[in-house]
Amino acid sequence: MYFSLEFQNDIPFTKMGYELVYKIKFSQEDVIKYSEITGDKNPIHTELEYAKNTIFKQPIVHGFFVGSVFSRIFGTEYPGLGTIYLNQTMKFISPVFLEEFYYAKIILSEVDIIKGKANVITEIIDSYGASILLGEAKIMHTIYSNQENTTK
Repeated sequence: MYFSLEFQNDIPFTKMGYELVYKIKFSQEDVIKYSEITGDKNPIHTELEYAKNTIFKQPIVHGFFVGSVFSRIFGTEYPGLGTIYLNQTMKFISPVFLEEFYYAKIILSEVDIIKGKANVITEIIDSYGASILLGEAKIMHTIYSNQENTTK
């Protein structure tokens, strides 16, 4: 899977409004591996001839595979190693197609420094700027509880 940081704003990484955007792309090989690991061998994901006869006219990426991009971001990029994933909502708006570029965006929307938890808006966007997947994650990490409390 292609995965590359495209944008990071200037807001401190433990403050509301912090934003990251990654450029992503899924290959047929990625989708086949995912179907083998999960056992979800729905031919709409893996068989071109079958997919041609669906409303999408081509194979689509598993929705949960697309959503798993956020697990990768939280566990390895932001906030990184040691992240505990507590919750994730996902609303699938449009399909993701093979070999097309998309953008995975996260925005820190709430931080609880006492509990070391944060809420993060999660979104997949196509190359035209349309939302493909919308959601929200709740994560826990020590970076949130180790920040200085500047509200005194």
